[in-house]
Amino acid sequence: MTNLRTVNIGSFVSEKGIKFDNFKVTYRIFNDNLDLNRPVILVNHALTGNSLAGGETGWWKDIIGNGKGVDTSIYNVICFDIPGNGHGGDEFLFEDYDRFSTRDVAIIFKSALYKLGIIKLKAIVGGSIGGMIGWEISLTFPNFVENLIAVGSCLKTSDFVYGHCQVQDSIFNNAVDEKQNLALCRSLAMLFYRGHESFDQKFNYAETNGERSVKSYLDYQGKKLARRFSPKAYRVVNHLLKTHDSTRGRENYLEAIKNSGSKISIVGISTDILFPLEENYSIYRTLKNYGIEANFDKIDSHHGHDGFFVETEQLNQIIKKSLGEKAVTKRRHFIV
Repeated sequence: MTNLRTVNIGSFVSEKGIKFDNFKVTYRIFNDNLDLNRPVILVNHALTGNSLAGGETGWWKDIIGNGKGVDTSIYNVICFDIPGNGHGGDEFLFEDYDRFSTRDVAIIFKSALYKLGIIKLKAIVGGSIGGMIGWEISLTFPNFVENLIAVGSCLKTSDFVYGHCQVQDSIFNNAVDEKQNLALCRSLAMLFYRGHESFDQKFNYAETNGERSVKSYLDYQGKKLARRFSPKAYRVVNHLLKTHDSTRGRENYLEAIKNSGSKISIVGISTDILFPLEENYSIYRTLKNYGIEANFDKIDSHHGHDGFFVETEQLNQIIKKSLGEKAVTKRRHFIV
């Protein structure tokens, strides 16, 4: 059911004008079969994630499954690998990390879905960069996505996130050992993924062998990612995060969102540093003021940006409600 599969989308030309022949995309489905008589939900993975979203070892196993937020008893559920993340092996790694934009990825995913016989999506559910790619699919292909559920995400990369990514680019550009670079980037990123409150609660000034315990934790997280993820892949996804802009080339991006035909559900995380709650709420208010059908929900968490991985009970209820299904808890309101 969760075996890695490959679909060949044929020829593709990127926004930079690079032509690819027989371009292959890896993916997984989380049903026994892809039943085209049932609605389809596309799950987009986050920065260092992959298509193994559901199943016993999936990174979102508490969200995807029978009776869960992304209910496999109701929907076909599919997840593609972001091109260049290397999940299918070395043949899926790129030397030129900046060959694609998030809009390119959106076109690639749409082409792959078409090849699989999928002509409409019930929903896209994506966290972080997965939500950004969701925005691009929805705006690039009007009336293709019924529901866009963007979690801890944005329409356009902020200066703060751009700077965060730029520092990581600089680490790669100015050091020699790529694996060590990747470990350093991950250690740095963890400070932003979790945030002040999460670190305070986890460590509370504790020491290990005469040093603050947070140091060994960050060293461990960096080395852990370096063991399972390629530096080449990290540069690809860091570039996508750094350069994302769904408003680019769209003179009136709000009109483009309205014309997309998608119902927009924006989900913010209370302690997110990278994509602050207020920023997500501001997007929601802008959409509502323009007459666009949109909802806003908040995940309460002290885990920062990573709250959408941790607070699965809250997110399950939000997804069900966004899809028009019965939710157990009452809707949470955010007031500024």
